[in-house]
Amino acid sequence: MSSGLGRFGVVGTGWRAEYFLRLAGLLPDRLEAVGVVGRTPEKTEQVAERWGVPAFGSLSEMVAHGRPDFVVGAVPWAASPVVTSDAVEMKLPILCETPPAPDLDGLRNLWRAVGASNLVQVSEQYALMPSHASRLALAHGGAIGKVTSVQVSSTHLYHAVALMRAFLGARFESATVSARTFVAPLINPLVRDAWTDDDEPKDAKTTIATIDFGGGMGLYDFTDLQ
Repeated sequence: MSSGLGRFGVVGTGWRAEYFLRLAGLLPDRLEAVGVVGRTPEKTEQVAERWGVPAFGSLSEMVAHGRPDFVVGAVPWAASPVVTSDAVEMKLPILCETPPAPDLDGLRNLWRAVGASNLVQVSEQYALMPSHASRLALAHGGAIGKVTSVQVSSTHLYHAVALMRAFLGARFESATVSARTFVAPLINPLVRDAWTDDDEPKDAKTTIATIDFGGGMGLYDFTDLQ
C-alpha cells in the first residue's frame, strides 16, 4: 500500500457488501476492489458484473488470483466468524461488520481464535458519521461539562450502545439494562431504498431501555424500521 492505493477484496454479495464496491468506484485513486467472493455463483456474478470486478467462489481462490492488502467481511452474523478466521489463517487483515459473531459464546470463541493476531478490525461507523462526530467533539471538548447521560434514538441495538459508550467515555465497563417494549400501529412510508406507497398502519414495536454503565446512563428509544 506504499503507493497510496488500497487493494481489497469483498466477501459477501448483499447490499452492505456493495457499499464497499461503490466506494472503490468513487475513489479510484485510493481504493481498488480486486474481487468479490460469494456463496451463490449466480448472485456473485451479478454483483461482480455490476461493479466491474472479478467473481470468486472462495477467499482462497481470490487470494490465489492476486493477494489484496485486506479484505472486507460483509456476511451474515453466523458466517462472520468463519470468514474472519479464514482471513487470519491466510495472514490477511480483515474489516468485519458488527457484530462479528452471532452471540456471546461466538464472540468469545472468535476472540480466542483471532484476538492476538492484530489482523481484525471490527467496524462501528456511527461515531464517525459527521452529525455524531460533531456532537462528540462538542461533548468531549468540555462545552457542557462532564457527560453523565445520553439519549440515543437514531440507530438500534449495538450501534446505539456504541454511541452511548462513546459519549460517556465508557469502554468495557459492565452495564445493567432495564427495558420494555410497546406495540402500536404505525404507517411505514419508507424501506431501505424506496417509498412503500403503503399508507396502511401496521403493528410496530418500540423499545425503551435504560442502560446503567456505572457513573453514566444511556436512554435507548427505538421503533422498528425507524
